[in-house]
Amino acid sequence: MGSLKYNLGSDVPHVAFYGIRGGEGGLSPVLRNLINTTSRLGIKSTIIIHGVPEELDLLDDHVSIVRLPNIPKDLRFIPLASCLRRHQPTHLLSNREWGNWNASLARALVQCPTKLVFRVGNPLDVTLKRRNLIKKALRKYKISMSYKRADLIICNSQKIREDVLSLTKLIGKKVVVLNNPTITNDIYQLADAPPAVPVSIATGEKAIVAVGRLAKQKAFDVLISAFALVAEHIPARLLIVGNGKEYGSLKQLARSLKIEDRVHFVGFQKNPFPYLKLASLFVLSSSWEGSPNVLIEALALGVPSVATDCPTGPREILADGRFGRLVKVGDAKALAEAMLETLKSPPSHYLLKRAAEPFWAETATKAYLKTMGVLP
Repeated sequence: MGSLKYNLGSDVPHVAFYGIRGGEGGLSPVLRNLINTTSRLGIKSTIIIHGVPEELDLLDDHVSIVRLPNIPKDLRFIPLASCLRRHQPTHLLSNREWGNWNASLARALVQCPTKLVFRVGNPLDVTLKRRNLIKKALRKYKISMSYKRADLIICNSQKIREDVLSLTKLIGKKVVVLNNPTITNDIYQLADAPPAVPVSIATGEKAIVAVGRLAKQKAFDVLISAFALVAEHIPARLLIVGNGKEYGSLKQLARSLKIEDRVHFVGFQKNPFPYLKLASLFVLSSSWEGSPNVLIEALALGVPSVATDCPTGPREILADGRFGRLVKVGDAKALAEAMLETLKSPPSHYLLKRAAEPFWAETATKAYLKTMGVLP
């Protein structure tokens, strides 16, 4: 297959964003903040999509949208190559493994001077563990080959950077750690809205809140077991915001522990922030994460937090425990003790909000663009 060559006609920065899936949640708040802030900084911004994410209407008016055929993922590099040739971005920032793989093939096919930047938001070792031997070997090969073609790889935690370096044997400044652009002023307006599913918190009761998919990764079974221990000492209610396959088993666990009347499953909420605002305590009980944005959002709202010391993110976000207690993954007793201690002696709202400052969208986006060479 012959290569399609061209020269960029301008030095004006043009950042294209790729690796965004269709449907609900396809354009995550972090990516949306990154794209919108890039556009609002006066930089030409384009989003390249195959399926249509439901969040397109939340993009800045000046963001261009390029729709490519929604074909099987392993063939998407073909229309993407033509797209690069036609639109000639100075930088292509790709997200998700299938996006990174196709972006690397597309640029190789076109042989263009577009700088290729990968964003890695989840630990690679966890991703690979869930594959059988053949799929794991293929996945490792694709990651290694595509990452070596990138000009820059941006990770959202130090542990993920270590994963990338271990798997690809890349060295030097090519692999960097940058904070997610998580927080915007909208969070405070959204938090002031009434909860979509009202929950009555009696005077003197503590509201303990968790947010996430009802999946094994989030370890809500450990949280419910810990809450049962907490509820022996103080009047409290546990609010879990999210839905998923584990709902039935989690409901049964709460029933078996005789705390069903104090554990509230409020379902998936597009706006979870009113529940965080209600919280006396936010708890992240996950077995693993990338960089848990909801923990950052809780800090930005001044909510005291406890998290498992899981790979990856919580230890970095909480500054080794300075901004919130860290406990061993899967230890319900230790989690309960940390919850009680934090409720008894919470850190100041000012301290918690300071912890979220590096994750403000403009601060984090400028760090992205400077590292990419878009901004001086």
